Amino acid sequence: MKLRCATNSIRLRVRKSEVESLKKGHKLIEKVNFGSAVFTFSLGPTNTPNVLTVFEGGQLSVHIPLQQMTEWLNGDDVGIEVEKNFNGGETLKILIEKDFPCVTRTAEDKADTFQELADKNNQVC
Repeated sequence: MKLRCATNSIRLRVRKSEVESLKKGHKLIEKVNFGSAVFTFSLGPTNTPNVLTVFEGGQLSVHIPLQQMTEWLNGDDVGIEVEKNFNGGETLKILIEKDFPCVTRTAEDKADTFQELADKNNQVC
């Protein structure tokens, strides 16, 4: 799973093998070790009616409602996109996508990406 961040925006890209893991009910967890601290980010299902994000103790957790996640995992939809509004007028944009192959990094292993969806939607990374 890949994480891309920009001002008030996060994007998670999920590989084919990770989609299969989510289908089996597993939570995806990635860690980045900075030496003095570890940043962890995860993606998994929730029983709440809306996408939920939590940042606590150096860990970012993104939770997708189980029904919405199941439909996304089993369908041809590329992603789930939501905006969370906070007090003070701030908005967090959240995008969770199936990972497409990158055409500019030719040496990258593309076997675990969604080439068929990229072709169908005429999209690349």
